[in-house]
Amino acid sequence: MGSIKKAIKAMESRELGYNIPASKYATKYNVDQVTLRRRWRGVQAPKETKNIAQQNLTPQQELGLVEYIKEL
Repeated sequence: MGSIKKAIKAMESRELGYNIPASKYATKYNVDQVTLRRRWRGVQAPKETKNIAQQNLTPQQELGLVEYIKEL
């Protein structure tokens, strides 16, 4: 699990207590506080999620296309 995910999980569980700023979690988990805040608010999606949203083909279509090209 990445550091950002760990920091978000800690924020959700209130690991450091209530009303603790994101900067404290960012420092503890050694992550950028701006990125942490954006992920926490849902403004910035993880790269894996962003990449999936930008795909033109579904994974099944992509496999079918690969098989088709191999047969040429």
